[in-house]
Amino acid sequence: MGKLFTFYSVMADRKLNHVYICRYHGEMVGIAWVNRWEGFCARINFCSFSTGRAIVVPGIQESAMRIIQAKDEQDEFVYDTLLGYIKGDNRLSQKIARKCGFVHVGTIPLYYRFPNNNNSVEIYKLTREIS
Repeated sequence: MGKLFTFYSVMADRKLNHVYICRYHGEMVGIAWVNRWEGFCARINFCSFSTGRAIVVPGIQESAMRIIQAKDEQDEFVYDTLLGYIKGDNRLSQKIARKCGFVHVGTIPLYYRFPNNNNSVEIYKLTREIS
C-alpha cells in the first residue's frame, strides 16, 4: 500500500460506524464508513470531496484495501466481505466501484421510494479473496 493516504478509525464498536478519513499529502479528500454488520459482512460507503476528485479512484482503492485487511485486537480479520449499495441510475459510482475491484453481484428492484426515478439498487462486493 502506498503512503499517500492515511486512515483513522474513529469508532471501534461494531454496533456503530467505523469511519475512515482519507488524506492525500496531508489534505482531507474523502471519508469512508462501514456499518450494518451481519456476521463478518458489512456495508461500505464513500464520500469524496471536490478537492480530491482527481484521486477518487486511487483513494477508494487504497481505503477499500486497507479496510478489507483490517484486523482486531486478537489479530483476526474484522471483515470478510464489504458490500456497496449503489442507486441503479448512478452509473458513475458503479463504474468507480468496478475500477476499485468491487464485483457486481445483483440488483434489488424497487429498493427506494423515489417518485419518477430508477428505484433499484445495484449491489457490489469486495472480499479479501478478490483483493
